[in-house]
Order: sequence, then C-alpha cells, then structure tokens
Amino acid sequence: MKTAVLDVVSHHLPGDGVIFAPGHTADDLGVTPTRLRGGDVTDLPPGRCTAAVMVEDQLSHAGVHAEELVDTLGSALEPGGVLAASVCNRVFAAASGHPLDGVRGFSAAEAAALLHHRGFTMDLICAPGAAARLRGAVQFDLDMDRQPGLLDAAPRLLMIARAPRDAQERARVFFDTRPRKIAAA
Repeated sequence: MKTAVLDVVSHHLPGDGVIFAPGHTADDLGVTPTRLRGGDVTDLPPGRCTAAVMVEDQLSHAGVHAEELVDTLGSALEPGGVLAASVCNRVFAAASGHPLDGVRGFSAAEAAALLHHRGFTMDLICAPGAAARLRGAVQFDLDMDRQPGLLDAAPRLLMIARAPRDAQERARVFFDTRPRKIAAA
C-alpha cells in the first residue's frame, strides 16, 4: 500500500525544490530535491520550495501544532506549490476500536478544513486502501478511495493540495469554507 500511495504523490510533484519529512528519500518518489530536510521546518526560507511531502502522518503527530505546521509549510512553498500530507483517520480509529494512543486524528472533513482554512485548494483527498478493504482485495483503487462515503473507512487520509497563489486566493478559499452568514458578518 505504501508504494501505491507514493506513486500517487509522485504524479503531483514537480521535479525539484521538494522538501521531505523524515522517513522518505528522494528515491522513494523519483524526484530530485534541492534540499532534504529533517523534522525542523521552522528555518525554511519563504516561498523557496515547490513541494512538501509529509505522508507519514506528521500532521497527526504534531498534535495541537498541526495548524502551525501547515502555516509554516505554506509560507515555505512558492505560490501554487504542492503539499502532500497524510493524517490518521479519527473516525476509522473509533469505529475499528483501535485507539490513536495520543496521536491527533482527523475526520475527512476536519482534514480538508485544516488545509482549506489556510488557503490551500485540494487537488486530491482519499482514504488509501478503503475500497480494497471492503472488497477483501489488496489492489489499490484510487477512484473508489476518493468517494465521499469511503473517506472515513481507512486508517489514514492522503491529501494533496496547492498553496494559494496570492493573498486574494487565500482569502477566497478561506471564506468559501465558511457559512455565508459568518462570512457576511
């Protein structure tokens, strides 16, 4: 399953300027990074990276600091840069009786809001392996795993989103995620 997820991510990444979280190498995704980073992203220069890859549930492990981490990565990405991230699925964990053991879980709606509220537009959100789990198969089916009814039916969610191109786009995406009554106020 991990290979299938990395294959999906690699199709959305540019060829260079990619930063990686721990646990990945450039060879995993077939790209040439300009800098390979460890866990500390606080010293990244603004707008200098084309993509960020965090598909080992780093946002879930960041806990209450997940929003801050997305903001930091959003600042490091160039306008329209790609963020590929996964999170632990809170709904699946509760339904399957597998506690998250101190790791922050997200439902599909919460994961999408985490990025939308920071101006990111979602290219893809899926629950890798959800359809295969229901079929009793091992084949990864991206089209089915993207279906809204299956988004909370796998242990993790994979999101690929684009950073806003400018402040106006960031504001537009943010307000599009809010109810009209709140936005009008």
